[in-house]
Formats: sequence, C-alpha cells, structure tokens
Amino acid sequence: MKKLLFSLLCLIIIILSVSAVNAGTIAAGTCGAQGDNLTWTLD
Repeated sequence: MKKLLFSLLCLIIIILSVSAVNAGTIAAGTCGAQGDNLTWTLD
C-alpha cells in the first residue's frame, strides 16, 4: 500500500512539474479574429 501511494505521489509531482515548464513557454500572444484586438504578455 505504501508503494502505491508513493508511486501516485511521484506521478503527480512529475505531471505538475511538466505542466509548470510548459506553462512558461507561452509568455505572450494576441487575441481576436485578426490578431489585432488585444496583445498580452505575462510578467
């Protein structure tokens, strides 16, 4: 039972780490039909 819980915890940590790394790749963009309505940047 402890091995199962440990494995699940490790899996969750890995998934969250990968998500955090991928979230940093989108740091700027545009929104709108033609792309000229809104420009945004993450600080």
